[in-house]
Amino acid sequence: MVIAMKRCRKFLLWFRFFRYKAMPWMVLAIATLKLTWLCGIERTTEEARLMSALTRIDLTYWFELAQEIIDDLPYWFY
Repeated sequence: MVIAMKRCRKFLLWFRFFRYKAMPWMVLAIATLKLTWLCGIERTTEEARLMSALTRIDLTYWFELAQEIIDDLPYWFY
């Protein structure tokens, strides 16, 4: 019984971590799709959700990766 409870707690911890990391990306995808067919107040609300999701996503890793690719670009053509 104790082992099952520890496993359940460990699962809930990993699930919470995954949800914390994945939720802004899911909101970003859903809000972007919704913006294609909404108008008026609903569109403004989705734009606000999209902008708040963008602020929660850490894009530093992606910018570093792009910079690394751009820096090494001349070496790829030799």
